[in-house]
Amino acid sequence: MQWGKRCTILLLILSLITILGTAGCRRGGPDGDNSQQSEEGELDDELQGEKTGYYAPLTGEWMEEEAPTKRRPVAVVIDNDPTFSSQSGLDKAAWIYEVPVEGGITRFLALYHHYDALVLGPVRSLRPYFLDRALEFGAAISHIGYSPQAKKDITELGAISLNEFTFPNLYWRTVDKKMPHNLYTNTENLFGELEERGLDKINPGWEIDFIQEEDLDGVPGDYADKVRIHYHLGVVEYRYSTVEGVYKRFFRDRPHVDGETGEQLFAANVIIQHTERPRVLDSEGRLEFKTIGSGQGRVLQKGRDYEAMWEKKSREGWTRFSHPDGSLITLLPGNTWVQVVPEGTRVEVE
Repeated sequence: MQWGKRCTILLLILSLITILGTAGCRRGGPDGDNSQQSEEGELDDELQGEKTGYYAPLTGEWMEEEAPTKRRPVAVVIDNDPTFSSQSGLDKAAWIYEVPVEGGITRFLALYHHYDALVLGPVRSLRPYFLDRALEFGAAISHIGYSPQAKKDITELGAISLNEFTFPNLYWRTVDKKMPHNLYTNTENLFGELEERGLDKINPGWEIDFIQEEDLDGVPGDYADKVRIHYHLGVVEYRYSTVEGVYKRFFRDRPHVDGETGEQLFAANVIIQHTERPRVLDSEGRLEFKTIGSGQGRVLQKGRDYEAMWEKKSREGWTRFSHPDGSLITLLPGNTWVQVVPEGTRVEVE
């Protein structure tokens, strides 16, 4: 009988220890272990702020795979003739430059790095001022043909050219558009060619800094919900979305959408680079843009706008965007659109 009472007491003690232990685990332990989850299922601040993955230096994002963040970028010259439909693949570019060319239109130079695009294009011919921008990223350049000066520059500057004339297997033409607006490629073909030739790796010297997460609310400048750039071919506009925290892109008062996804293009950072008026070179109307030197600019981020300066010391040199006091501007994580705006082009910031 006495032995039975002892067993009962022992069982009660063991049950009490189990209950207390379980309650302690729910609280994260007596010392408040921050590695545990709260009763509401939310991770504590320390774990929420921890970055995982591999850093992508052109956009400040974190990626699941390391290899794409280490590869040499590819710059693709992309059409912007308003007589044909939308471009494909601009939504996957890390940096995009829009620059005027002959005929009163613009073209894009899109830099691809850690995101892949199944379709890119339409691919167009190369100009020297596109080459200058590709070289500062150490990028190979995808194009079909070139101006006479750009052809000379490729050899003299040692650029990695993925010209369709030389590498037709990297490109294809569609039947739904007329030449020359129907040539396309993709990142698999372009990066694959670089890897096969042993040119896919790079030791970058990019002077880019990104805003830390805790400083996102400290973007300088005045409120700016939109900017309108009056290019000859039509007005390019960016409108800030407070919901998504990015600038949505419009062209001729219509959303500028990707030709593959139908989704509207956007920018985390918009840089306006003011330049001298270009000089007309020949009877074809080809332009000579001054890329070396310095000038003024503007930066739009998080619904704000502030003044900036730019400086480029050589054709291969990095274009440094800085505050008026000389300190480097910091970018928001995400993509960057650079609008090259020649003297005499009207810009409205609201």
